[in-house]
Amino acid sequence: MPMLEERFWAKVDKNGPVPGADTLAAGKGPCWLWTASKTRRGYGQVSIGRKLRSVHQVAWELLVGPPPVGLELDHLCHIRHCVNPDHLEWVTHRENLMRSDNLVAQNARKTHCVNGHEFTPENTRTDSRGNRGCWICIRRRRNEYKRKVRSLSNA
Repeated sequence: MPMLEERFWAKVDKNGPVPGADTLAAGKGPCWLWTASKTRRGYGQVSIGRKLRSVHQVAWELLVGPPPVGLELDHLCHIRHCVNPDHLEWVTHRENLMRSDNLVAQNARKTHCVNGHEFTPENTRTDSRGNRGCWICIRRRRNEYKRKVRSLSNA
């Protein structure tokens, strides 16, 4: 294992940027940046034996210990090739997604529908896929459809 550790840490720059106040890693020191191979999405990777591993997970295992079962590491600094364990936190997959800026997380954070109606328990419909809808808008669309169908059948 000492050979792996030497090889690993030789590819880490511990003088990376310091995360800003807008991140969960604020005040936790600079990023430790992986300087070697990265995936297309920007995550550091290293070959151990014949297996490619994520470098943030390897760094955690080397410095802290084994990972908890069923959780994944979230980069609190939002820098995917950072391996500073102070910038990493074990979370559920859902929590990791919700902390990101992907479309699912953006929609989940919305408090109002596109027409400005608030998403409240009384005014929100959630379908079987988890998509939310505003009951005011749903009823309006249904009524408009019914009027259109009636006008076509009366013509």
